[in-house]
Amino acid sequence: MTESASFSEAPQIKLSLRLDLPHGARIGPGQIVLLEQIAKSGSLRSAAETLSMSYPKALKLIKHLNALFPQSVVELSQGGTGGGGAVLSPTGHQLIEIYRQMEAQSLSVNAVTLDRLRTLLQA
Repeated sequence: MTESASFSEAPQIKLSLRLDLPHGARIGPGQIVLLEQIAKSGSLRSAAETLSMSYPKALKLIKHLNALFPQSVVELSQGGTGGGGAVLSPTGHQLIEIYRQMEAQSLSVNAVTLDRLRTLLQA
């Protein structure tokens, strides 16, 4: 903790959710944020830039997610004269919804325990 941090303030604690799927596949907060940015911008490149992520890494994450599901999570169109694009499929929208619901439920269930941890950090 830095000297400028105040001990009178409740420490900020974040709870992250990572889903471990069969065969070693994982879905975590970074992938979900990437999907949300794609939904906002309609562009994988723009989403990657917003997240300070390289385009190749973002593309790799999307290809990984697309391979996990029977239906693509993101539909990509080639760039060129008219420009490319990226659109979330219904599966992609459902994935975000499911993940965010699980995250909210986890925070709700663990609210008292997180408060106990905050108190312990302030002691």
